[in-house]
Amino acid sequence: MSTTNTHASSEKSHQFEIVPGPSGPISVSGRAKAVQRAKALSADMPRPVRVEREDGKVKMEFRSGGIVRYRRRTR
Repeated sequence: MSTTNTHASSEKSHQFEIVPGPSGPISVSGRAKAVQRAKALSADMPRPVRVEREDGKVKMEFRSGGIVRYRRRTR
């Protein structure tokens, strides 16, 4: 019997906004892509880079190429 991972295939890809981007906010589809982009940007910037999901439920902050703050609103 084969098992299929239906959770990953049915999960909606959320939009994330990265601030500050090099020329203003950057909109990215999907959390993994947003995290990867924010890590790269924060490695080259002297100030923190913030990432926020479109609905405001997930917020992250990156400095020097790593995550320093993660907040997830559960309700």
